[in-house]
Amino acid sequence: MKNDFLLPPLYKKVGLAMLLPFVGLGLYVMCGGEFSFANVTFFALVENEEWFRLVENNFTDEIAMLGLLLSLVFVALSRERDEDEMTAFVRMRSFILSAWISAPLLALGILFIYFIEFLQFMCMAIYFYLIIYIVVFNLAMCRERKDQR
Repeated sequence: MKNDFLLPPLYKKVGLAMLLPFVGLGLYVMCGGEFSFANVTFFALVENEEWFRLVENNFTDEIAMLGLLLSLVFVALSRERDEDEMTAFVRMRSFILSAWISAPLLALGILFIYFIEFLQFMCMAIYFYLIIYIVVFNLAMCRERKDQR
């Protein structure tokens, strides 16, 4: 039984459709914006050094980050319509190359970014690997398809 753990190809279209609104929402949140209707009481594991409590929080940033993560996962982990052994090989090489590219970016951020900007950088760094993978994989697949013609 072959399990490749990839989503059906339709999820790539869904992820692409979700990507732009959540990128926009993320940029809105990074510029200090939030929606007033998103104020909710929510369970927190830790807040101000106190464990397991309910806190009042604006949920706008969580919505932006989870939506962006979900859309990137949908795009990155969706099967291609013409998935074969070559696609699996390109996928594997793209994952490895993404690690080689994102690790130095993270190292540079750790070394040269400080204070609150470092927290903002780390919030963005969560997505570096997936974004780099999507770009590298799609460029490699375009090259492969071009070579096959």
